[in-house]
Amino acid sequence: MNRQGIALGLLILFLAGCAPTRIPLPSCQATLDEFAALTQGLEIPAHLQEVDADKTGEEFDVNQYFTVLTHLSVEASYVLDYVYFYDSGDSWPVIYARQKEEEPYANLSEYLEENALGESHNEYLEHVETDGSAEGYFEWVVLAIQGDQFYLGWHANYSDTTVLCSHEAVERVIEQANDFGSQMTSEQEQKALELDLEPSVEFERETVQVRIVTFTKWGGFFEEIFIISRDSPHRILEHTTEELVPYNCGVMF
Repeated sequence: MNRQGIALGLLILFLAGCAPTRIPLPSCQATLDEFAALTQGLEIPAHLQEVDADKTGEEFDVNQYFTVLTHLSVEASYVLDYVYFYDSGDSWPVIYARQKEEEPYANLSEYLEENALGESHNEYLEHVETDGSAEGYFEWVVLAIQGDQFYLGWHANYSDTTVLCSHEAVERVIEQANDFGSQMTSEQEQKALELDLEPSVEFERETVQVRIVTFTKWGGFFEEIFIISRDSPHRILEHTTEELVPYNCGVMF
């Protein structure tokens, strides 16, 4: 083969390697449904509903996520854990990664002795690794968005962003939204049902781009694009959102 032929072949391989990978709809929506089912209906334990509450070990274990997000794993010798923030009804879990042999933080005060609450948000994701597949990076983004959506109290319930992969899922969120607050218009519903919901994953040499569609009752439907580092530790390098169908349920906590 001459030099031009070799160059053309290498170019084709390069372009093929960078082409977006589409994840089949049934596969990704099944993963999302199983992921949501792990925390669906969980009520905040009574012992956590006080300032600086200690965990007892009987609470929801976030490491269960990896029974569903099977293309992800926690870095060797690490586990995920969390302390609980509570203040006048506003409450949510603060997830972190720790060495398996280390004692977990007993409460929020112990955690804050070594960590800043705002600065450490989602830092645990740097200890969550993908298997290098398109599904793995998709699941990593799902975990980043929805991983701390359990045991939410009062204003924390504004954090309801949900990843969508099927029109059946869109129909469900429309029904739930209409039962919760302001009704969507027929135009909003029609536009939502016509959205391209299929996630895409595009590989570059050092980064991966993940494109998804999400919904929140306090904003509507959005296209979100994440640029994350391809190699571990994975970090979000860039995150953009574009409004696709606006909607606000009108409910205020």
